[in-house]
Amino acid sequence: GLVYNFPLKMAVRRAVQELLPTFKVAMVRPSKPLPSNQVVFRIEPRMNKLELKNYLQRIYGCDVGKINTQNILGKTKRTRKQGVMHKRPDYKLAYVTLRNQEFEFPEVFHKAEEPASDESN
Repeated sequence: GLVYNFPLKMAVRRAVQELLPTFKVAMVRPSKPLPSNQVVFRIEPRMNKLELKNYLQRIYGCDVGKINTQNILGKTKRTRKQGVMHKRPDYKLAYVTLRNQEFEFPEVFHKAEEPASDESN
């Protein structure tokens, strides 16, 4: 039989956590032009590089080469009426370099075409 050093509940919880991650991962459009094999993700500050690499390999089957991270502090805003300070949540940006794969950010919103002007007077 299997021998666990921790209670069975924890073993089940860890197995479920591996299948269903509790972290939020969102792909974001880069602010500057990047090489075709780099993708930018917005992740939670408590997530580390190894967890992101495992997440991308297991869920999406990506071959991850290298990951660089950048911690971003949330902005502090003041309300107009009462002057109360509110802080937006902190987040982390992860610049992921894919190995032997190309990536192009999809164009979700198409630019509005200019109306054709009639020049036949």
